Amino acid sequence: MLAARDIEWLEAAENYVNLHVRGRVYPLRSTMTAIQEQLDPQRFVRVHRSYIVNPDFLVQIEPVDTGNAHLLLKGWKLGFLAAGVIGKRYAVNARPQHPG
Repeated sequence: MLAARDIEWLEAAENYVNLHVRGRVYPLRSTMTAIQEQLDPQRFVRVHRSYIVNPDFLVQIEPVDTGNAHLLLKGWKLGFLAAGVIGKRYAVNARPQHPG
């Protein structure tokens, strides 16, 4: 069993959602929406239709000219994390939340 706090990011892959945990990938037959509904919204952020990230592992958000942004997460150098893009639709989700 995986603890939700250990999940670094989730990636849609056809009929599966890949859970990325400590360098390993755990495929789960489900949709992103179904998984997102089960996750704590204080711990996980949907940044793209195909990606959900755990902000505890987020190192940097770098805006790009298109209005999107690249993400860097701790320990990840390849794939989505090296060239990951926050979709414009989800950019508001990625902004830090400050108590007001």
